[in-house]
This record gives sequence, C-alpha cells and structure tokens, in this order.
Amino acid sequence: MSDKPHNKEALINWYNEHSDYYDEETFVPTPESYAGDRFRATLVCQVLQELGCKRVLDIGCGTAYPAMELIEAGMEVRGFDLSPGMISQAKKKLEQKGLPLDTFEVGDLLDPDTIARYADQEWDAVITNGVVSYIEDTDTAHRHVSQLLKPGGYYLGAYANRLFDLTTFNRFTLQFFDDYFFSEVDCPPDMMDQLRSELRGMISNPDAPEFIEFSARPEIYLRSDNPLTMGKDLEAYGLTQKDMLFYKFHAWPPLMKNLSPEILEAFNRNTYAYEIDRARDWRGYFLCTTFIIVAQKS
Repeated sequence: MSDKPHNKEALINWYNEHSDYYDEETFVPTPESYAGDRFRATLVCQVLQELGCKRVLDIGCGTAYPAMELIEAGMEVRGFDLSPGMISQAKKKLEQKGLPLDTFEVGDLLDPDTIARYADQEWDAVITNGVVSYIEDTDTAHRHVSQLLKPGGYYLGAYANRLFDLTTFNRFTLQFFDDYFFSEVDCPPDMMDQLRSELRGMISNPDAPEFIEFSARPEIYLRSDNPLTMGKDLEAYGLTQKDMLFYKFHAWPPLMKNLSPEILEAFNRNTYAYEIDRARDWRGYFLCTTFIIVAQKS
C-alpha cells in the first residue's frame, strides 16, 4: 500500500530537494529525529563482513553514508542512484577521502544500460537500502539484482515492513485489513461496509497520521512488503533467503509515544534497546518499520 501513485520524476525531485540535509535527517539522532537508518548501515556492514564479501554494489547509494562505512571496513564498493543531488553529496565524500569520483554515479536499477555497465563485474554482494520499496516494477528490479550477482553472491535488500501496520492502530491498520482480510471475505457490500465502519470505530485515530516527520511515505510512492512472504517471492529470481534482520523498532504504537515527556523518554529508551542486538528478534516482524532480507544466488 502506498499513499501516492508511482512517479519516477517525483521520486527524483524529492531526493534532490532533500539531498543537502539528507544525512542530518537520516543518520544523525536528535530529540526530534530517531535517525533509524544509521542502524541499517551498521547491520549491513556487519552482515557483509560476516559473509566475507569483498566486492559490493550499492544500488540506491544515496549520499554514500552507508557505502563509506563499507569502504572504511576494507570493501571495494561501487554504487549508483537515481538522484543527481544525492550523487553530488556522495562525490563530496569521495573528494574528502581522496577516492575516485567515479565510484558513484547516477543510474537506474530498471535501466538495462545501467545494469549492463555492472553486470560482468563479479559482485560478491548487491545491496538495495530501501530502494525497491520506491519501485512499482519489482519484477524487473529483482531480476536485475539477480543478474548483477555472481553465483553464490548475496543480496541484502531493505524493505518497508507491511506487518508493522497491524500495530499502529491508525489509518494504516484499516488499510491492512482492507487489503489482506476484507478483500478475501465473501459478504454482501452492505455487510462489508458495516464491518469497515465497526473496525474504524475501534481505532481512536483512524485518520492519523496525516504527516510522518522525516519520511517520504505520505509524499511520494512508497510501498511496504510482507517479510513473511519476501523469501518465497525472491525464489523466482534464483535467490534463496538466508537471514532476516529488523531495524527502526517501536517499543509501543507510535501514536502513544507523545502522551507525556516521561512516556516519550521511556519510548525512546526502550526502542533504542532493541536496535542491533535484537535485529533478529521475532518481535521485529511487528515492532519494526523496516526489514533486511539476506538472500543468496544459486
């Protein structure tokens, strides 16, 4: 489910507009920002090191904040991103480190010409940090990921977690029931309308949130996926699930975190306690907004 229809130009424009301060919003924690993607960068680096990956292709590399962590860990990394603004920020990091500026470039996972430039380079790992969630044509995206990997190579893909909608008790929960439960029920239309109305009455904030701070979800196409079925979906592309990790935990439903300053402090403290060390905890299926699937190419 996405709030907006897919629009590639809107996606590029959104990231161009945010590129100058993207790192501060996304990776630097403040009292206003959880900056949960920094946990993703740490987890991806840890997993790649555990798997012994040396040559890594970062699709949707953005400002190269995560990629620079991989480079500092001794990996050979290349990357591309749709947004020229984000690549401009990535090249600034390369320049500061004295690294080749062509390490990162503008490119498109769905573009055959982009894929052709990288397809014969024997990648140990391909990573897509949240990229596929912004793509409607997931078939082409996953087919190209598999094409880029060498046999035995690993795919690490981060996706928005649809199961989290079950614990938000807001408009996303209503949409989840519509998409996965009510759509399968054999009932007359007037009965379905009654069921939807009753469910809406059980939720005290059925129209919230109107705006999600530091998130693109209400503004551009951003799809969420089911971590329970993702492994099966990837098998069609010769990719076998080996692991599942979670990040961006929530200690309790987000609409409850601002009931008081004391509750907000407890929310943040307990939420942080889940990150990294509990990345493989089963509660992540329901408490996290995002998951990382690790799959190996046969």
